Formats: sequence, C-alpha cells, structure tokens
Amino acid sequence: VLGSQHSNAHFDACFAANRPQEGIKVLTAFCERNSADTKPRLDLAGALRDQGRPGAALKVLDEWLMGEVYNLEHHRLRAEILSGLKRPADAAAALGMGSYALPKDLQIALDAAEAWLDAGDMGQAMVFWDRAHKLKPGHLAGNRFRIVLRGLEPARIPEGASALDRVGQEGLPNHYGAQRFGGRGDNAERARDWLSGRGPAPRD
Repeated sequence: VLGSQHSNAHFDACFAANRPQEGIKVLTAFCERNSADTKPRLDLAGALRDQGRPGAALKVLDEWLMGEVYNLEHHRLRAEILSGLKRPADAAAALGMGSYALPKDLQIALDAAEAWLDAGDMGQAMVFWDRAHKLKPGHLAGNRFRIVLRGLEPARIPEGASALDRVGQEGLPNHYGAQRFGGRGDNAERARDWLSGRGPAPRD
C-alpha cells in the first residue's frame, strides 16, 4: 500500500511526464484507502479542477467536508471551484463556513463579506464584515463625550468636579436596562427553572 509521500511523489511524476489521468488515478486510489490524510485529497481536487472536471473536484471535497471543517485551504478551494462554476452565492457560503469554523481568522471573514457582496447579498456581506472587524479592548479608547449640565446650582459645582475626578480614577459602572430582565421581569426565575430541570431551555 502506497504511503502519502509515495503517492504524492508518484502523482507529481505523472504530471511532470504529462500523464495527468494516471496521476489522478494514483491519488484517487490512495484517498479511497486513507480517510485521515488531507493533502492528497486537496491535490486530487485541484488536479480534477485543472483537468476541467470541477464537478468531480467538488465531489472529492464535499465527501470530506465535515472532516475538514477546520481546514482553511479546503474551504478556499471549494469557494474557488464554485466561483468558477458561476455559483457566487455557493462560493460565498463556502467562505462563510470557513469563517464560522475558524473565527480567529479575520481574513477569511473579510473574503466571505466581499464574496457575498459580489453575490448581491448585502445582508450576508454585513454579517461577515462585522466578523472581520470585531471590536477589541482599546479600540474605543479614543472616544470622547461632552456632557452639558444645565440648571446646576453654583454651590454644587465643586461636588460635581469631585465626582468626575472619582470617575476618572475608578471608572464608571456599565449600567443596563430593564429589558435584560425579560419582558415580564422573570428571566432569573426562568433560568433557575431551566437549570434545575423544571422548565424548558431558552429559545436561543
């Protein structure tokens, strides 16, 4: 049984000798026997695409899609083939799947946003644009606000100045509104029932 390196070397030799169909057969046989090796499958799909067989290339990739969900090259190759087949929405979805699987890779999120824009779906484009531009600590450090107090008694100005100094040193609590407690104000009770098995799980 040929190993991965041997199979790839044989494949490369076949293509160098202008025998692409033989090289494709070598990798096809290897991939049918080995389900855990990524590179031969990508090489096989790329070769099939280059030989004008995009449908067969997609079949190779789709058969192993779940096993390769965290492989960025896999998603990019699928998107490239789908784009070549004039299926822009499917190509954008392929990049989007890669973005969800690899959330720390901001470039694929940006590529997915541009692909959805090319596909004419502004809503999806904005979803991935936001994923590519997530706020990080410090991003809002330059924000400035001006608060105007009217009708303040002059005698209380020093009190206000003292309060502002304290905010500058200790920070300001991040307050939240009543909506966080649920429409009926019963979020805490419902969560307690869910965690104790007495109530249903949250909808989302």
